[in-house]
Amino acid sequence: MTEEEFYNHPEFKLIRKILKKEFKWVKDVRLDGNPNRYNTLIFLELVIDTFEFIEEFGLTPASYLKKGIPLEVGTLSIFTTAPYEHPTLYSITKEIQEIPMQIHNTPALPKEYKLDGKRFDINRYVYEPKLY
Repeated sequence: MTEEEFYNHPEFKLIRKILKKEFKWVKDVRLDGNPNRYNTLIFLELVIDTFEFIEEFGLTPASYLKKGIPLEVGTLSIFTTAPYEHPTLYSITKEIQEIPMQIHNTPALPKEYKLDGKRFDINRYVYEPKLY
């Protein structure tokens, strides 16, 4: 599967649309790496407005987080001073991770619109202020 085929795939388009709708601070959902690298997994990265995310949940930004300076991280907690196990962060991360799984498993989406044998996983969160 090429990147173009991936970005045009109905299951990916639905995942992107729902994540952006559910979380207003998610500005884009992109492929993270080669979609053919693994037989059963496709990694995604979420481009987020970190400061909008922090403000929505009343969290404190990490001291190294600066407006206008891009940052890529593996977990949302790295953007904040809150620990990884913080209940709000845990809940948000779990909800984000479940959306692609729910879409893939829903009977409402016809089988021909699903990536057969592959599932999506959020691998990275990216703050790219130039994009929004």
